[in-house]
Amino acid sequence: MCHAGGVYLQVRLLLLLLVSLPAFLPACSCSPLAYAPACEILGHAPVVLRGQVLGAEYHQVHSFTGAMRFARVRVDRVYRGLPPDTAHVLVDTDPSDPCGETYGVGQEYLFFAVAGPIRRAVPVLHTGQCSGSRLVSATSDDLRFLELYRAGDARTRVFGKTLQSVFRNHALPEIPAARASVTLRSRSQLRQLLSGADGSYSFDDVPPGDYELFSALPHFVQTPEYRSITIVPGGCAHRLLELKPETRLSGVAVHRDGTPAARVEVQLLRRTPQGEWADDAAHTRTTDSAGKFVFENVPALEYLLGVAIERDGPNLPSSRAAARAVHLLPGQSIDDLRLPLPDEVPPL
Repeated sequence: MCHAGGVYLQVRLLLLLLVSLPAFLPACSCSPLAYAPACEILGHAPVVLRGQVLGAEYHQVHSFTGAMRFARVRVDRVYRGLPPDTAHVLVDTDPSDPCGETYGVGQEYLFFAVAGPIRRAVPVLHTGQCSGSRLVSATSDDLRFLELYRAGDARTRVFGKTLQSVFRNHALPEIPAARASVTLRSRSQLRQLLSGADGSYSFDDVPPGDYELFSALPHFVQTPEYRSITIVPGGCAHRLLELKPETRLSGVAVHRDGTPAARVEVQLLRRTPQGEWADDAAHTRTTDSAGKFVFENVPALEYLLGVAIERDGPNLPSSRAAARAVHLLPGQSIDDLRLPLPDEVPPL
């Protein structure tokens, strides 16, 4: 039997969830808005402002749920969605929301939000990390853009990079797909350019509207074929376009006696600019019953190919001594490699 306190808590959590529904729903870990520039978030956030957190307040939302916690924010600048003379807002800080944020008192933030009901003559905002709200101290580019936007001088553009992999690992440099053809098209126009040596591209002064974005490069596979984007007046779209190289690396892993090594994990470690092997960005494949393995469409780089060659693997020196370095180029296939195991490796 449920206790009254348990029922109370369940009802409260349900109502808190309902109250937070106007906020952006994707989880922070997968929401692109968490890292998007301000010019792109404009297409998703009805309210944009800069303000300083003054403290926390508790307000009764429903008679049987207890008080909800809000952050009181002094508004320093309204960029969109509220009267320019708005002095204060309340920001929902629901702790049950996976995208919720704990705002530091005295800190200044950019808030990208959805407006809720007015409470005690003060607008309530629903926002969080998933919607892109962030500290002002980390957003100099966003502030410059928003001041231009407020003055009506913001440039509407589509920009980003063409990359061999959009996997984000801040400890390792990006892998550009240089000199790729990038196409931006709508019903009324078609624009094309080549990305730079670092993969960067930018279509400037793009009229607001709906577009499709496409990139291509010989010996590369682009997925998906087209990306649909919508540009709002004064806004932008930032896209990392992935072009997977047509690469293939295959072979057979064998024990010391020459018999196939079935169900073992073969690893590819990329070489960093410092000449080290990057353990935190390994590609892995498991051999089949005949010891065969295949890597396809991995970035065109120099790799170390082996078994148990990551730093936390057993017998690292002997494992790396038995490994071999390979260098893949776009459009290249290296097949029928024979990969000896350093020692007996237990199957998976």
